[in-house]
Amino acid sequence: LQMIKTQPFFGWGYGNYRKYAQQFQVRTHNHVVSYAHASHNSYIAIAAEMGLPALALFLFPAWWWLMLTRKVWRRIPQQGFWSRALLVILWMVILDHLVVNFFSDMQHSTYGMGMWWVTLGLIANMVEGYLRSSDMELPAWLRRAALS
Repeated sequence: LQMIKTQPFFGWGYGNYRKYAQQFQVRTHNHVVSYAHASHNSYIAIAAEMGLPALALFLFPAWWWLMLTRKVWRRIPQQGFWSRALLVILWMVILDHLVVNFFSDMQHSTYGMGMWWVTLGLIANMVEGYLRSSDMELPAWLRRAALS
């Protein structure tokens, strides 16, 4: 977290977490870590290496499709293969990744990150079929701001 606090916008550079982590290491209850440094948190690693804007860009697609899922929820069939149950299962996979990434640095895991993006892609494919043009309109406050 100290690395993020020191370089919040641009971070320390991709893949440089281990290179710079030692200078932010502090003694805790007379314990000193003597092994290779890892954040053990994907979000901390992304923010430390590439900055908070990169973390926001990483999480934005999940937030975007969650908001669109809420808009189309009632239009999705309750039964069948492409149903609400499948969509809930896909969102549970995303929730699983969110929780696991708090305790593991999955940033360099091809399988972990691949599953994240494939699952978001499946959610996007499913939700996109039930979107209406009115679902994609700008909010009223943003339209007013654009006109002023």
